[in-house]
Amino acid sequence: MKYKALITSSLVLLLMIFCPNLYQSRHSKDTHDDRTLAGCTLSCGVPQGLGLDNYLNYGFHYRMLKSFGEHYHCNIDIHPIKDTVNFCDSLLMGIYDLVIVPEGDSVDTHGILLHHNADSSIIWATVAKKPRHALVYDSFLAYASREDKELIELAKLFNYDCRHQRQFFNGVRRSHISPYDDIIKEYAPTVGWDWRLLAALIYKESRFYANALSPKGAVGIMQVVPNSVEKFDPGDLYDPVENIRVGTLYLKTLLDRHDGEDISAEERDKFAIGSYNAGFYHIDEARDSARVVGVDANVWDNVAEAFCLVPDFDGSTTKVYVQKVLETYEYFCLCCPRR
Repeated sequence: MKYKALITSSLVLLLMIFCPNLYQSRHSKDTHDDRTLAGCTLSCGVPQGLGLDNYLNYGFHYRMLKSFGEHYHCNIDIHPIKDTVNFCDSLLMGIYDLVIVPEGDSVDTHGILLHHNADSSIIWATVAKKPRHALVYDSFLAYASREDKELIELAKLFNYDCRHQRQFFNGVRRSHISPYDDIIKEYAPTVGWDWRLLAALIYKESRFYANALSPKGAVGIMQVVPNSVEKFDPGDLYDPVENIRVGTLYLKTLLDRHDGEDISAEERDKFAIGSYNAGFYHIDEARDSARVVGVDANVWDNVAEAFCLVPDFDGSTTKVYVQKVLETYEYFCLCCPRR
């Protein structure tokens, strides 16, 4: 171990003497000017286990990797990794260029390099074949993640939300609802909603967990069913931006299908929320059943009472779903300003 440390120190000293520019790039605030990775496409793996205890971590690492790509002018291709996959083997086989290492995981470092941020709360693993690339990774984690204000705020936002979501429901005032507020605000006009109502639906769907995957195959932060959004040409549904984009487009189709002169905007929203959970046809059948029994089919509460008349449909879950979304919206309005 003594000789190994001596060799490592000697290599660093040689870098400082004979390659001052290379060494300086690792320790400079201007690391984003490094063009080592410019134009490259990096295949990055994020284990799905990140998120079981801290369900916002996947979203944080997703955003951080994308930020890395923007800073170093490279393309980032992100893949969720199942917990059963040995990511070290995947790195050595060339399936991935970079993998996020879950905190507490032991790693066989034979042929693998580990790159840490200052407190080792973020660890990236790469193969040891490209030392020039390794310097860029080290620089980003050791300095950019500590000095880049955008990334610092991003980390605070994810960590804060992870620990304080109960504050939504006790009236504590907050400046934000989720780490995805900016995306939600951007796409809320697609459905003509207050962004906090869209946030409430997303919260009910996934608790803002960008890596959510249901047993029925619903994906991502809005639990989008891939078959339902094919016409919107979806990209990576684990990408929160893309998921919310296609999710709101699909939600708009539900709003449009429940549109009519005799239905209020408030009731139409309820029908669209119910349809997002149960599917349009179940809700439409319930409206037909409400008409048959002579009640106003443009009022959600009347239609909810007619769920029992729809064959092969247990509407109790959908009734609770709509109620919870609306209650969450009220909480969000109390705790967070509209802007």
